[in-house]
Amino acid sequence: MNDLKVIVDMKVSQLDYQVLIHLEFTHHHDGSPCPAPTRDNLLVFYIEDYEQIRNVAYRLCDMGYPEVAPENEYWKEKGVTIEDPDGWRVVMMNQTYG
Repeated sequence: MNDLKVIVDMKVSQLDYQVLIHLEFTHHHDGSPCPAPTRDNLLVFYIEDYEQIRNVAYRLCDMGYPEVAPENEYWKEKGVTIEDPDGWRVVMMNQTYG
């Protein structure tokens, strides 16, 4: 489990601005393996500054993670969707939550 925490911390530190978040991933030794993600299993960040979203999206694209079309058009209107090599998706939405 320590390896996963290092990966999450590293990705968050690449965003060029400070955020206060807590993500917790749990597992059970006898649990079933996680099924493959669908294109609508998302981790969504609500970010008010569009320039921050574009900067992060450009940096992720340079690292090999280009923007992908979302399955749900709702996310396309104000968001940028990125997919990792395992098929999990992150959306950066240009609005406040709520």
